[in-house]
Formats: sequence, C-alpha cells, structure tokens
Amino acid sequence: MFETGTLLYFEPFVFPDGGIPKAKYFVVLANVEQNVLLASLPTSKDHVPSDIPLQAGCLELPERMVNVYVFLASVQVTENGFCFPMNTFIYGANIKTYDSELFVRQEQEGMTRISVIGNLRKELFESLKDCLRNSDAVRKRFKQYL
Repeated sequence: MFETGTLLYFEPFVFPDGGIPKAKYFVVLANVEQNVLLASLPTSKDHVPSDIPLQAGCLELPERMVNVYVFLASVQVTENGFCFPMNTFIYGANIKTYDSELFVRQEQEGMTRISVIGNLRKELFESLKDCLRNSDAVRKRFKQYL
C-alpha cells in the first residue's frame, strides 16, 4: 500500500499536529527507512502568484520562494486513469515524513479508511521528483531520498 509513487486517499486523514481530520489525498514520494515515508498531501489550494499562467508540471520561482507541482483537473495522473477533480498542487515546502505503522494502526482502530487510488504515471512521478529534488524550497535531508 505504501509503495513509492502510490496515490492514496485517506477518509479522513488524521493530522499528526492535531489539525481537524479531513479527507486527503496522499502521495508516497519515497521510503526513507523502515516504516518512515516521505510524502506529500496534495491540495486544491492555489497559492501560485496570480500573474503566472497556471499550467501542468513544475513551477519554480526561487525569487518569489515558490516551488509547486501542478496537476490540472481532469488530466490523467495514474496508470489506471484517475484524474483529480480539481486543479491540485504539491508544494515543495510542505513535503514531510510520516510513520506508516501509525497509519496502519489508525485504520485498524477505525480512525481512518485508506484507499489505493493507483500508481502515478511513471513519467509524471519522475517529473514530480525532479521538480522537488531541484528546488531550494525542499529540505536538503529530503532531497537525498528523491
């Protein structure tokens, strides 16, 4: 379930910092060590500067401290044909590590339900990793796993 490149859906995602649980997509970017995942919670919140045309792929604006990977709505992102229903964004500054054992316990205890949506298309996943790996917005310790 927690394979690199997998897109998951948590209903709801229980935030480690105590934030209000809500349904969230989850992209597994890398396996850091046993039971530790480097991942992103894609969002529909658009923080791309309004003067920049929105297009699919990597947007890196170091002078404006912006690093984001854009998935346009209704464009296939997984090998099995899944498309995000809205424009969706992965911000380099927001990738984090997560404990996969905690997710398994949460699911066993009925706190969440985790669905495998599919595997990101290979070329898309490589493009996403390149975008994050080459950004100053991503912590150096995370880059080594990408």
